[in-house]
Order: sequence, then C-alpha cells, then structure tokens
Amino acid sequence: MRILILGGDGYLGWPQSLYLSRKGHEVAIFDNFARRYFDLEEGFDSLIPIHTLHDRVKAWQEV
Repeated sequence: MRILILGGDGYLGWPQSLYLSRKGHEVAIFDNFARRYFDLEEGFDSLIPIHTLHDRVKAWQEV
C-alpha cells in the first residue's frame, strides 16, 4: 500500500513511517521541518533529541 505521512519528521510521524516501511508499505513523508527551524533559530535544545536528516535517512535505509 502507498502511504503518505504528514509530519513525517515529527515525534509521532517518524516512528510511524519506519513501522509502516518495515511492514512492507511504500511510505512517503511530508514535513515543513518547523520544529527543526524553531530550535535552530532560537538556540533551544529539545527534550527529545532531533537527529539530523542524514541520520534519519540512513536509519530508514537500514529498514
């Protein structure tokens, strides 16, 4: 099944994307990366670490 995850870089969207990929679905994500930009612009450290996009793509490829 082809699935689009809105907010795929977020707290819930990212693990859901990995889960569905692992189950054999064709997954695409859409995200505006607002949380990344906000943390970067304001210099905040998130309570939940935000891995780089490179690290996330690498993790997805390992699935």
